[in-house]
Amino acid sequence: MKRRNSAIPLAMSLLAMCFAPVGSNAATAPASAQAGPPQPSVVSSLEIRPHTGAEAIDVSGHATAGSVVTVTLVSTFSVDLPDVVLSRSYVDADARGSYSATLSIAPGFTRGSFITVLATTADGGPTLKARYYVDAPNHGVVVPMDQVPKEDQ
Repeated sequence: MKRRNSAIPLAMSLLAMCFAPVGSNAATAPASAQAGPPQPSVVSSLEIRPHTGAEAIDVSGHATAGSVVTVTLVSTFSVDLPDVVLSRSYVDADARGSYSATLSIAPGFTRGSFITVLATTADGGPTLKARYYVDAPNHGVVVPMDQVPKEDQ
């Protein structure tokens, strides 16, 4: 006759009772063990456009609701110079997941250079990237001082 080791089932029963809710005979795992690992926040869209009348850009998009989006501006002045981090800003996404900010491009005012905008979340979600070509702060806006008189054309 084979003898069973009764110590193992007894230990399992004691362990199950430790995690059972008060007033319940059912053995359940704690809530933290039932829920999977937390999912990282995600930036799902990134849009940039010049902020007319200022050396700045408007950054907007969508991310996980309530998350903090890290927006980094990196300037490429020339193939002969290393890229320069201009700024790093933290923008809150609202309850619907929308975020927006107006960010100065100082000191990356050099006409003809590129600014790479990187958007990510603090908990390691994917990074979105967009590029902005630096032009005059009022590009596309014609004002009287910019107009050449017809007789001088």
